[in-house]
Amino acid sequence: MTNLNFKILGTGEPVFLLHGYLETAKMWGNMITNVKNYQFILPDLLGHGETKKSLEINTMEAQAAEIIQLMDDLGIQKAKLVGHSMGGYIALSIARDFPERVAGLFLFYSKSLPDSDEGKRKRDKVAELAPKNKSLFIRNSITSLFKPEDLDKFSEELEQAIAMAEETTVKGIVACALGMKERKDTTDILSSANYPIYIQLGENDAAVDISYLNEIPKRDNIQIKVTKTGHLGHYEAPEESREFLIKFLKA
Repeated sequence: MTNLNFKILGTGEPVFLLHGYLETAKMWGNMITNVKNYQFILPDLLGHGETKKSLEINTMEAQAAEIIQLMDDLGIQKAKLVGHSMGGYIALSIARDFPERVAGLFLFYSKSLPDSDEGKRKRDKVAELAPKNKSLFIRNSITSLFKPEDLDKFSEELEQAIAMAEETTVKGIVACALGMKERKDTTDILSSANYPIYIQLGENDAAVDISYLNEIPKRDNIQIKVTKTGHLGHYEAPEESREFLIKFLKA
């Protein structure tokens, strides 16, 4: 049995919605309201939300194994995967190690590249600082994910995102940061997979630089959308994000 707390909404084609770092399954709320004919499976990932279980290092492979176990528990052989940020890294790990279980892939402000050396140093810094002052770390981290000049406009959404992030355990914060630090390059999946692949990026995303566009292969099965946002398109461009998600679901 999976260690993940999860919810199921709707009936139809199975779709797994994998939230990002410092988030919970609640982040998907407005994205799937009144979207019919799909069975949405919404887990809280290791150390996040109502899933208090966490390893010392929550590698993408360990998190992928939890999703595969959940698929097995539910009797689902193949599903579309939607992943925001860290959720996208987990979806890519599933696509690499369990390709027969994937019917489609949507990277929502996520990427197939590993951390740079500088990125790895930042992960180590998180592991050092987060236990000392969890709330300060969360506020600074979430604030940095919005487009800076739009912060005033999204003050309410900022507080919602911070409140959601507070549900992450300190152990989960550290273990997932270290897990993301260890992740491998999965760009070859974008070149070889033949199912629909949708990728949404933000022009002002501090977490996934827009230059990642240059790394994405040009293939007929890959669709790309760029929004004038930071990292949190579900808050900053909800209608655009919802429309692109629905397009992916129908692909």
